[in-house]
Amino acid sequence: MEIRLNSMLQTENTNNWGWNRNARLFRNFFPSTEKPAAIETYRLVNEWKQTLRIEIPQTELN
Repeated sequence: MEIRLNSMLQTENTNNWGWNRNARLFRNFFPSTEKPAAIETYRLVNEWKQTLRIEIPQTELN
């Protein structure tokens, strides 16, 4: 895992789910400088030779 902080928080994590199913997950966290809010983005890079299925659960905003 690698973590960087440069006006935003960045993390990079490499996962191995067995059988050489490698994927890298990048997370960016951007806090607002003016409001009590932040944005978080995710990027998943499939490094396996076959399709990698992911499921993202639905999230409710309050």
